[in-house]
Amino acid sequence: MEESNIEFENFVNSLIKKHASMWDAVQDYLDALTHEAGTPFSIAVYEYFVTGWRNEERKEYLKNRYLKGQTIFSRLFKEGVRRGEFNPQQPIEAITRFFINTTDGIALESALLGHKTIGAASQINSLSLYLRAVLGIQ
Repeated sequence: MEESNIEFENFVNSLIKKHASMWDAVQDYLDALTHEAGTPFSIAVYEYFVTGWRNEERKEYLKNRYLKGQTIFSRLFKEGVRRGEFNPQQPIEAITRFFINTTDGIALESALLGHKTIGAASQINSLSLYLRAVLGIQ
């Protein structure tokens, strides 16, 4: 799983470097989520943490993983603010937490029930609309 975390951080960093617009980077990430949510690996990760929720070592690892994810996504949103592209209507930390929890939920439900059943594409579109509003993109 540690390798997966490093790959994820590298992916988000590559989006920041690749795009002149951070909104385009966010959209690129959401497009990737549309295609990759619900992979067998994501099911195994969820199962590992859900079945071990009473295990303090797993809880601590999950907490650190979540905080690392927050740091990674905050960097993306803060870069948009730094570039003058985003004018957030809420604290970046709140936006980041909502973003992570929403994308995790979409990924989990996609893994369990399938993209079509849960309407993953329309949920991701709704998330995009939310982000456009809360990040203050005109």
